[in-house]
Amino acid sequence: MSIRTADPLPADDYADSRATGSFLLIDPPTGNTLAAGLVGRPLALSHQCASCAPATPGPRASARSASP
Repeated sequence: MSIRTADPLPADDYADSRATGSFLLIDPPTGNTLAAGLVGRPLALSHQCASCAPATPGPRASARSASP
């Protein structure tokens, strides 16, 4: 994912500094957190485990609609 900013932002790799290697995106009018992220190198597909499957909305959607 890429984020474009009006000015350069100082950041470090999260592995080097947790304080300057993470970020929050805040909606100014509401103060709500829109996203959180970590700065670092992209993960290569070859580093994923063989049994890991991409997340799909199906199981999450059905869990949200289930009665408690």
